[in-house]
Amino acid sequence: MSTYTCPNCGELFKVVYTSGTFPGGKEREDIDCPDCFTTVSSEVTSATLKTVALSAEEKAAYKAGRLR
Repeated sequence: MSTYTCPNCGELFKVVYTSGTFPGGKEREDIDCPDCFTTVSSEVTSATLKTVALSAEEKAAYKAGRLR
C-alpha cells in the first residue's frame, strides 16, 4: 500500500486498486486527494485507482513509522 500526504490540505490517504488488470490497457491515472481533489501524483497502470482517506488507526500507525 502506498500512502500519500496531500500538499494542499495535509490529508493522509492510500491508493486502492479497484479492478483487475487489462492486458495492453495501460494508461496514466491521476492520484487525487479524496478530501480536496488535488492531484498529488500519477501512475501508469492497467487497473483503476481509487483514493481513500486513512482511518484513525492507520494514521497513528503511519505517524509511528509502522505503515508506509
